[in-house]
Amino acid sequence: MNKSYKTLFFIKLLLLSLFLSLVILLSIFLYFYKTWQKDKFDIYYQIKSLNGAIRTYDKKYFRVLEINIYDRNNRLISNLKKNQYNYVQLNYYPSFLIDIILIKEDKEFFLHKGYDLKRIIVSFFKNILEGKILYGGSTITQQISKLLFTDRRKTIKRKIYELFTSYYIENVLSKEDILEIYLNIVYLGFGRYGFESGSLFYFNKHVWELNFSESLLLVSIISSPEYFSPIRNLDLSKKKYKTLLRKCVENNLIDKDKEERIFEEFWAQFNINKVFRDINIIDYDYAPWVTDLVIKEIDKMFTLEEAYLNNFNIYTTFDLNCILSLNKSFSKFFNDKRLFFEKMDSNDFNNIEIAVISINPETFEIVSICGGKRYSEINQYNRAIFSLRQPGSSFKPLFFLYCFLKKILTTITILEDKEYSFKLDSNIIWEPKNYGDKYYGNVPIYFAIKKSINSIPAKIATEIDLNDFLNFIKIIFGHVRNDFEKRFKPYPSIVLGSIEMSLLELVVSYATIASGGFKIKPYFIKKIESFGEVIYEVKKVEKEKIIDKRYADMILYLLKFPLEKGGTAYNARNLANFFYQTFGKTGTTNDGRDSWFIGVTGNLVTGVWVGYEKGGGNTYLTGGEYAARLYFEYIKNVYQFFLKYYDFLDSDLVFKYIDLNKINFFLDESDKVLIPFDRDNYPYNILEKIVTDDNVNLESLLKSEFNQDINSSSKDVDQIRKNKN
Repeated sequence: MNKSYKTLFFIKLLLLSLFLSLVILLSIFLYFYKTWQKDKFDIYYQIKSLNGAIRTYDKKYFRVLEINIYDRNNRLISNLKKNQYNYVQLNYYPSFLIDIILIKEDKEFFLHKGYDLKRIIVSFFKNILEGKILYGGSTITQQISKLLFTDRRKTIKRKIYELFTSYYIENVLSKEDILEIYLNIVYLGFGRYGFESGSLFYFNKHVWELNFSESLLLVSIISSPEYFSPIRNLDLSKKKYKTLLRKCVENNLIDKDKEERIFEEFWAQFNINKVFRDINIIDYDYAPWVTDLVIKEIDKMFTLEEAYLNNFNIYTTFDLNCILSLNKSFSKFFNDKRLFFEKMDSNDFNNIEIAVISINPETFEIVSICGGKRYSEINQYNRAIFSLRQPGSSFKPLFFLYCFLKKILTTITILEDKEYSFKLDSNIIWEPKNYGDKYYGNVPIYFAIKKSINSIPAKIATEIDLNDFLNFIKIIFGHVRNDFEKRFKPYPSIVLGSIEMSLLELVVSYATIASGGFKIKPYFIKKIESFGEVIYEVKKVEKEKIIDKRYADMILYLLKFPLEKGGTAYNARNLANFFYQTFGKTGTTNDGRDSWFIGVTGNLVTGVWVGYEKGGGNTYLTGGEYAARLYFEYIKNVYQFFLKYYDFLDSDLVFKYIDLNKINFFLDESDKVLIPFDRDNYPYNILEKIVTDDNVNLESLLKSEFNQDINSSSKDVDQIRKNKN
């Protein structure tokens, strides 16, 4: 009895909910009906002329929508267009294409009056059960109404307005006219509207030349053409294809015994590489990686549909000169016979990928970016931002910066470089090795940076609180991604770059150093205009000091040593014949899979990654040979646009010439080395023995350090300054 009562109560509650839902829907419907009454005569005349207007490309319905992307000097980077149609009359469409469309989209098309009440009600309750809008219940007529007479937003107001317009369309135009309009305006992805455009895009043939299998593919992806496209998601595309093929069997369009053969034969011969690969119809695109990045950001900020409808002009921080120079440097780099054709087989070469990103440390602007070797529809993964790889020794400067700041080390602290064996807490034995198993004995810290020694930072890492170090680096680049805690754990090997991080995170870290200690929050969209009105603008970048300038300058100065004779990046710099003031650090992973170089030249911090995309290769990649080589090929063409000389005179550091020969260290080509010291952590006991008699004038000392660099590039620099004036 009790159970029956509960069941009856549940049924009553359900019926009451249904009744209230219908009352609410009816009330909303009547409200919009009154609004509709004001517009209906205007809509009637629009529909009356609709078919002819579409055939003649009336701009009222076919206004070309555009997005323009500009660089920081207002030069056009790319122009993207939408709403370009190739109109084809109904009698040119294959009959099986129309049958497939009706099976998928609107089986009752020739029976209803513009809407299918049963489908609307079923979709309504399905959406309630799912908790979100997944099912539309739209007829072909409603889809035309949505495309031509509404703002296309998923709102109840739009849906009801769509119903009224659909009813008028059905009363004014014939079913054949409606079907013809639909076939010519339905969106098929990648800027293609209508089956003629879709057919040319996917199969390089006219719509009347399509066979059954090809027609089936185009119809199967209609609900979300780019998401279900075989170019983007091959497995999902096959599933959609198979589902629609089964429906064709169920509706007796094809025989059951042909189903499997049609599927297998089509996918065996379908060649993705033959498909035209543009995201949209692009008239100009000098930088596809930039375009892709900007478009995705705009889609998050406003939605891409809104950007097109409002003809956005997007002004970015990118520099077209840098982007074109970057493309030029790729060509020269990959045609270097010594690096690739003499040392590397074709399998390794094909597996090589690259990523580059440049940031201005004073303005926080991203100036240039490249996410891979070649942008295409099947290669859009931006490795500069999203790829996580082990940075190797390019990470070490962050650790030494921490040690200087915490007074753990000075720049001349002497430690023994040798093979170590560390027993960690979990009884794991850790034995870090130097590159080439080469060890130098007792060495000062600046020399450890120059030669990228592993043993010394590894030893220090086992003696400090690594959680404190993690807190330190989180302040520097933890804001770039939202998964810092997941990736960074207090293991000693972290100081050797054994963790995975993005190139963007690493460049942000070096930009913090180059800026004198400010937190870098990179951005690339400066301003957005719509029909002449500014709707978004970055007017001022807030700056937050996170590191004392003297420590930032100290580590920056020490990053000149890897570029000097005997340093890990010297050969690459020498081959490029580039001697303007530069600071930087190489990085190489133990397996030779990843090579890195992060360089600071003037007001430009640039990170370069060259590595194997999948697994490793037979050729061992080093940062000094590969990444640094690409860096200098690029930077020698653009540095003159970002001139800045770092003189370190305002750093509050103590600079001293030291002579290591006095304590039997024979580590450098010259007898004298100019080293910066922290006034609060000054190593008197060591310096008393090795300071030379040459410490007269700080300004002249610093200038002489980079004198060779400046003289080598002075003619170029003077010419650039004259041109600017």
